[in-house]
Amino acid sequence: MLVRIFAMLLFDLAGFIARAQSLDEQLVGRWQAEGFPSMEMIFRADHTYIGRSERYVSTGSWRVHGNRLTTVSSSPSSGEEGTDTCRAVIRGDRLFLGLHETIKNSHGRQIGKAEQWMQGLTYKRVR
Repeated sequence: MLVRIFAMLLFDLAGFIARAQSLDEQLVGRWQAEGFPSMEMIFRADHTYIGRSERYVSTGSWRVHGNRLTTVSSSPSSGEEGTDTCRAVIRGDRLFLGLHETIKNSHGRQIGKAEQWMQGLTYKRVR
């Protein structure tokens, strides 16, 4: 009897783990900032992304390590290049980004010190 219960629990756990998606897989798609319909981010499965709003467009690559999202981008509209890292959490169809650390670059060299900032926006998945 105990062996049966243990086996059932083990199979349930294995099924739960198989269904769970990594943050890397969950990020793929289009995300729109709540309250700012013109502001969106599109993360592609090939690890490229586009971020855009009324004033700027940013393109680049992205990667996830644990719960940290890092984007490496360039913005033709502002002329900036850089790396941004922040904590990312997805709950349902909402994406929450934590404290950002941005390092700006020019021709492969860091410009100034790393900047830390909070965006304070929640993104909703667009289907």
